[in-house]
Amino acid sequence: MCFCLPEKIDITVKEGSDVMLPCSFNTTDITLEKFEWKKDGRQVFLYDDRSTSKPHEQFRGRVEHFPNKLKSGDASITIRNTKVADRGLYTCAFPKQKQHIFLIQLYVGSAPKPSIQHLKPKNNREALLQCETHGDPQPELRWQDSEGNNLPAEEPQVSTQGDQFYVTLQITVKKTGVYRCVATQKDISHQIYEKTYVEIPGEILFSSRLTAGQGIVIAVGVIVAAVLVFVVYKWMYRIKSCFRNGTTAPNPSGNGLPQNPNETDGGAVDETGSQLIPSNGNQPTNEDSRV
Repeated sequence: MCFCLPEKIDITVKEGSDVMLPCSFNTTDITLEKFEWKKDGRQVFLYDDRSTSKPHEQFRGRVEHFPNKLKSGDASITIRNTKVADRGLYTCAFPKQKQHIFLIQLYVGSAPKPSIQHLKPKNNREALLQCETHGDPQPELRWQDSEGNNLPAEEPQVSTQGDQFYVTLQITVKKTGVYRCVATQKDISHQIYEKTYVEIPGEILFSSRLTAGQGIVIAVGVIVAAVLVFVVYKWMYRIKSCFRNGTTAPNPSGNGLPQNPNETDGGAVDETGSQLIPSNGNQPTNEDSRV
C-alpha cells in the first residue's frame, strides 16, 4: 500500500468561464461507489451509490458530474460560471479507498476591460491619456498605436484592494490617431484592450515616418512645381506688358516670329487701323497725298 502524498494539479481560469476538475479512479466502475469533493474542507459535491447530495450554497446550481462516465471510473466534476471566490484547494476522495485522493489547486482570475481617460495636457500640442484596470492575477498594461506597435509610457502605478490589483498607466502622445491600452494576464491566458481617438490641433499633416528617400523626392517635387509656377507667371506678365506698350509679345514657341496682333503684311497700323509706315519702307510724298 502506498502512503505517498497525492500529486497536486494547478488549474487557472478566467472568471465567468467553466472549468472541469479531473478525478479518475483507474478504469473501475464506480457507479455503486462513494466519492466526495471538498474545497478547503467544505463539501462541494457528494456522490453515493447513484445518488447525490445538495452542494454547498456557494456552488448550488453550478456543479455537475458525469453520470455516463462513472462506469469508466471518472469522478470528475464541472464548475460553471466560476467566481473569484471559487479559488482554493479541492480534494476528490474515495472513502473506501483512502489512498486514492486527488488534489486540485484552482485559481480564478478576474479580468475586466480597461478604461481610458483624457487628462489635461501641459500644452495643446499633445494629449495625456490614462488607462486604468484591475484584476487578479495582476494585469500588465501597455500602450499601442493603431498598428499594434508598443509605445513608451510612464511607469505603471500599482495598488491593491482586497484580492484585486489596481493598475494605472499614463502616456503623452503628440500625433493624431487611434491609441489602444492593452491589458494582459498571462497566468489565465487573457488579453483585452480599449481604444480611443486623439486629435492634436494644428498638427503637421506630413507623417514623421517618411524615409529619407521619400523626403528628398517630396522636396524636389515641391521645388520643381514652384519653379514652373514662377516661369509661367513671368511669361504671362511679359505678355500683358507688351500689349500695354504696343510692342511685340514674346513668342512662347521660341522661333522669334512677331506676335503683335497690330502688325500686318501691309505694314504697321495704329490702333485706329490707319497705316503708319508702308511695307516698302518709303515715306509718302506730297503727290501721294494730293486729293
